[in-house]
Parts: sequence; C-alpha cells; structure tokens
Amino acid sequence: MNYTIHPLILGSALRPRDPRGSGGSELIEAPVISYFLTGGGHRILVDTGGAAPDGVRWMPYFRKPEQDPVLQLDRFGCAPEEIDTVILTHLHWDHTGNNHLYPNAKFFVQRREYEAFLQNIDLPCYDKVPTLSTTYELLDGDTELYSGLQLLLMPGHTPGFQCVIIETSKQKHIILGDTAAQLSHWLNTPRLIQDPGYDTPRLMKCITLIDSLGAILLPGHDMSVFSLNTYPK
Repeated sequence: MNYTIHPLILGSALRPRDPRGSGGSELIEAPVISYFLTGGGHRILVDTGGAAPDGVRWMPYFRKPEQDPVLQLDRFGCAPEEIDTVILTHLHWDHTGNNHLYPNAKFFVQRREYEAFLQNIDLPCYDKVPTLSTTYELLDGDTELYSGLQLLLMPGHTPGFQCVIIETSKQKHIILGDTAAQLSHWLNTPRLIQDPGYDTPRLMKCITLIDSLGAILLPGHDMSVFSLNTYPK
C-alpha cells in the first residue's frame, strides 16, 4: 500500500539548538508539526499539535492564524471529522493538544507511553486535559497498523516513543518525530539523540534498523520538511 504524506505546520516554539543542553543558550524556531497521511482508504494524522497559544503556557510559543489545524487540513481537502486514525508518537503537550478535533478517529499510542504519562501527569511537558480526555488503543511494541504503515517502538525521547515507517510510491519515509527534532541531530557525529536510559538496547537496535532502510527521514521540529508540501514528489 502506498501513502502520500502532507506535513502540517501548527505553530512554532523557541527551543535550544542542541537537545542535550550542551550547545549553550542558542534558541531556534522549532515548528510544531503534524503529518496528514492518505492511502488505503484511510485518512490518518500523526500527532495533533499543541493547543492554541494562551501567552502563558509553554512560552515562547506562537501560532499564526493560517496555522490553525482545521485550516491546515483544509489545504488538502480534509475536514477533521474525516480523520479515521490518529497516531501519537508520544504524549507531550505539543503533540496532543488538538485531540478533541477528531471525534471519529481511533487514537493509537504505546502502552509504555500512556503508563508513563499517568505516573507523571502533573509535569509541565503534558497538556493534561486533552490527553486525559482521549480514549486510546494501547500498543505493545512494533505494530503494522495497516498495510504499508508500521509503528516502531523507539524509547529515548520518552519511555514509549514510536516512529512511523511509511511506504510510498517511491521509497520508505520515516517520521522520526522527536527522536531527532532537527535532521542535523540525526546526521551529527555523534548523533544528538536523547537517551535517558529508558531502554538503551532497544533504542540502539532501532537506530540500526532505520539506518538500514535508506528511507527519507522526517524530523520532529524542522522547517526543512515544508520545502515540499507533499511526499513523495
């Protein structure tokens, strides 16, 4: 099954260039990204982005009017009610804040991720209300969700983080998400990937697998993904 991938920009936040904190105080504009996938009769969203900025939480965080999630989807002829599947790479605030917009979707997240959220629910990295209000299909490890669409359990950024491996008409694409917020983090030697030790052997195995696939890599917060409106070209 071949999918088409449309990146959606849902706002921006200012974040450190180096995710490990060793790069000093330099901040860069980090877009908040969702991915709209079509294929196999499905309309799929990977992550829902952050709630509308209120000038208080998660600052500096901002969103232009045209970056509203509904308007972004409309660019590709889709209404929120038509989304049947939402894949959440993880449960941080900038990935779950618009869950309520998709009433007809099934939401998929790793069980490890959901349990970690429940154990740390008051941490500021979470948007508690929309995340708690969502009903999830809990996954236990690698899953072929649909033909040509695989979810890869890849702890590192969070305990139950998952990447998305997508078959397209040309080659595989991988939504790395916050495994590599910037593509330069993945390409750097050594890689600038967060590894708090949730499951280091598993993380290293996944990195080796991804390297072997020769796929197009889509990082989590990198403006470069918008150089094309649609993948593949």
